[in-house]
Amino acid sequence: LSKKKHGEDIKKIEEYLGGHKQHYIVTPNPEIVLQALKDEELFYIINHSDIAVADGTGLKIASWLLGKNLPRITGADLVKDILKIAKEKRKKIAVISWKDGLSSKKDIEKAIKEKYNLDVLVVETDRLGNLSKENMKEINTFSPQILLVTLGAPYQEKFIFHNLKNISSIKLAMGIGGAIDFLTGKEKRAPKIIRQCGLEWLWRMGRNLKKKKEKVHLKRKGRIFNAVIIFSFKVFLWKFVRPHFYRPSIVPFVYKKNNGQFEALIVERHDEAGHWQIPQGGIDGNDFVSAALREIYEELNISDKNLKVQGISKNIYKYKFPKTIGEQKRTSRHSGYKGQKQSVVFLQYLGKGDEIKINYWDHVNWQWVSFSNLVETLHEVRRAKAKIILRIFDKLNKTGKI
Repeated sequence: LSKKKHGEDIKKIEEYLGGHKQHYIVTPNPEIVLQALKDEELFYIINHSDIAVADGTGLKIASWLLGKNLPRITGADLVKDILKIAKEKRKKIAVISWKDGLSSKKDIEKAIKEKYNLDVLVVETDRLGNLSKENMKEINTFSPQILLVTLGAPYQEKFIFHNLKNISSIKLAMGIGGAIDFLTGKEKRAPKIIRQCGLEWLWRMGRNLKKKKEKVHLKRKGRIFNAVIIFSFKVFLWKFVRPHFYRPSIVPFVYKKNNGQFEALIVERHDEAGHWQIPQGGIDGNDFVSAALREIYEELNISDKNLKVQGISKNIYKYKFPKTIGEQKRTSRHSGYKGQKQSVVFLQYLGKGDEIKINYWDHVNWQWVSFSNLVETLHEVRRAKAKIILRIFDKLNKTGKI
């Protein structure tokens, strides 16, 4: 199965390089998956990639628990395949390299030219990928078809997602992280037999024990601990524990008074056009107010300075997660739970509206809607909860608590 899947990916890559559209590849490993659970933008980028290959034994084990056989294809191997294809098809390569990485610009240029005889342009930058206008002009003048980024996750994935459109010649982009150091010889890979047994992480841990720089050792030791122990624990919870519970979540109900009428702030989902809902999100260990303020800031960039807490109602609504959203399979970061139990925090909006800005990975639009039109404007699956919230609000308003 692994060879078949790998062959399919190679065929897609060849098609991408011969086409007119732009594509990008991601290579998530257990550590990156854990990052995506906390970083909604990274989660969005990974799930909208053209090819995602499982780069980690932990992901393969997790797939077994779900009754599937997910083939493992490492980014280090895939980048070699891409460079071989580039050599055959005479494609130009651009590399965005972290200036403080193990491999220098000269190291990368030398390795790619000597091993693959390719035209290559290496541009060094900081970890966030901040390129100058001169850098972008240099890349566009070089006109590469393949872009490799070595900034490490999540920086390289975000760089590609936001900058790909600015380099029109690129047909394929991929974040390769430390795989560049294997290519230049600055780092040594585990022997093939160890990689095949899925014990490369153990081999790396052994090598790290020999490192003289204690800070580097501790950092890498922590990464391996996350990838092996924490990830395994998360998978166990997701598979065997969460399906029996409802996820505690918060509904930050933001409202204002306009010309004597109350209006509510609602958002439109990015994964289904016309699906309007009241903002919501996980409590994730916070208290109700902190969770509500955090969620509104993350989704709409509204500061707590422009919000006044007017009331809290706990556990007002409970529902099970659907298997699909519209015509798409559900990809919620929290779908391990069987559903959600929601509390509401009433937040009076005090701002002028100029700071409200949608984060693209959550929603595509926002609007103020009068309370009288709120229920009918929301998606049908959101209406029952809205009716409950409006009844609670009306009661609090009549008693003078809002």
